[in-house]
Amino acid sequence: MAKQARQRAPNPGPSTSLLDLWRGDLSEVIAAFLPLKAIATMPVSRRFRDRHPVILFSVARRHGALRAGTGALLDAVAATGREWSRFCSDAADDAWDALPAVIPGGSFTCSTNASGGVRHIQIDTTVRTGHGGGLVRRFDSADRLCLRRVKYRFSFSDPDPDASHGPGGSGLHAFGYFCMNDDGGLYVCPTSTGYALKSFNTDGVADDEFPRMEPDTWYEVTITYDWTTALGNDKMWLDVVVKGEDEIKYRTRCSCEPLKAITLYNFAPGVARYTAIEVNYSKQTSRDRRFATWHWM
Repeated sequence: MAKQARQRAPNPGPSTSLLDLWRGDLSEVIAAFLPLKAIATMPVSRRFRDRHPVILFSVARRHGALRAGTGALLDAVAATGREWSRFCSDAADDAWDALPAVIPGGSFTCSTNASGGVRHIQIDTTVRTGHGGGLVRRFDSADRLCLRRVKYRFSFSDPDPDASHGPGGSGLHAFGYFCMNDDGGLYVCPTSTGYALKSFNTDGVADDEFPRMEPDTWYEVTITYDWTTALGNDKMWLDVVVKGEDEIKYRTRCSCEPLKAITLYNFAPGVARYTAIEVNYSKQTSRDRRFATWHWM
């Protein structure tokens, strides 16, 4: 009986990996059958991640959303601070203008010195009560600039604690104002137990919920603006971090207005010192919520 010839295995064809399915025109066909959420989470390895942007842009182009998708992607990158503008001034020079006193007879003096080993702007206010004048840096609201992050260091002195803590003193005395626009910013206010760093739009909030302050002590403040969360009455959240001996974090709110001005002053007699000022801002993007409607009326 003749030996049966051994059959040779057929030559294997070209191998196809899962990654090959995402190359070329075939990727568009596959992506068309997948939910958008699945496309967004598709990458599971470095090789898949390398193909991911191509697939996303292919889907956006197929559905006529490439321009909008590109804009949203660039806005997301801009939100990381890549193209933020910055105003930074530690001296009373041409970057600041004088802010007149609101109360007739109020006055202030501004100087740059290095007492205590820290070079800073110092505002000495002499007025019985009310806004005693200070410094202002103005911006054009038509540029539609959004504040992103504000950092500064400050200290304050109260020349007459008996008056500031007396009857009605907490409503007539305040120190170290650092204001952004009309209702954004922080200031030191006398309380029944000392001093607290308060913010605007917090009527009815107990004094002990704000960071406690001590005169003639330096504090570092960071304010981060959240333009993605809409609150009632055209407000948005601010995240505040105050560093002294301890670090305190809390949230407050302000109006969604384009950047118009930064002002430094005291309310009633007092001394305010500022240094390491850094104000970051940029143009409004598609990720940002709308500005307060009443601002444009």
